[in-house]
Amino acid sequence: MKEKVFLVIFSLISFALFSFAFIKIYYFPSPKQKEKEEEKFTEQVKKVATRTAFEYEVNYLDKLPEIYEKHKSSLAQLPPFSPPEDNHLTQEQIDKYWITYHTCAERIKELRQKYLQQIKVPIAKALATVKYSRWVYTTCLVEGLDHAQMTEKEFNWVKKRVWESALFIVNCLLDSSPHHPQREQLKRTQQALCRILQLYDEEKGQYFPEKLNLEKIPRSNIELLLNNKDKIRWQDVHFEQLEIDSDLVMKCARQLLAE
Repeated sequence: MKEKVFLVIFSLISFALFSFAFIKIYYFPSPKQKEKEEEKFTEQVKKVATRTAFEYEVNYLDKLPEIYEKHKSSLAQLPPFSPPEDNHLTQEQIDKYWITYHTCAERIKELRQKYLQQIKVPIAKALATVKYSRWVYTTCLVEGLDHAQMTEKEFNWVKKRVWESALFIVNCLLDSSPHHPQREQLKRTQQALCRILQLYDEEKGQYFPEKLNLEKIPRSNIELLLNNKDKIRWQDVHFEQLEIDSDLVMKCARQLLAE
């Protein structure tokens, strides 16, 4: 009889100790256990947020290839562009170049603000940026071209003529005075133009603005750019911020072809 009473008491004490340990661990976790639980919860939240973020932005961004093809089909209806042998730019081409650039830049800004920047989870934003960055630029560019009714071949040709003339103007301003008030900004613009025109050695970090081929730059292109300098923007090139002495530049341009 005593043995049965002892077993019952032992069982009750064991159950009580087990229950106390369970309650302490489950309802009153140690700081280390609590930290692990919080990390687990945070990870679950991130997964849900990431999935929600992608569901939010893929609704539109996943349609970019379709939008791209739509504008490409429209551009294919334009007559083919044949570059003139004399390399002369026209005011119409400068205007279309500006429309393309402005439309492209504004659409990229809109897509970033409306979609990519709305993703608050860093990893989700990084993944979305990697996934869509190429499509964002190419689609916005063809939208700009379609809006301007300009083929990509003509746009690239105009862009190169613009940068050749722009580098001529910058070189002229830098050569005119070693103490030009905007010398540092002119040097940065010169280097940016050299990179665009591939007049630099990337490994050595050297720039060769003097290698600009002047034989291919008509004098009229320089005058046209001076009259439209506020429209000359791309990457690190912002002519609207430069103070340009047009008379000085046109004196330098006397060495260029008149026709």
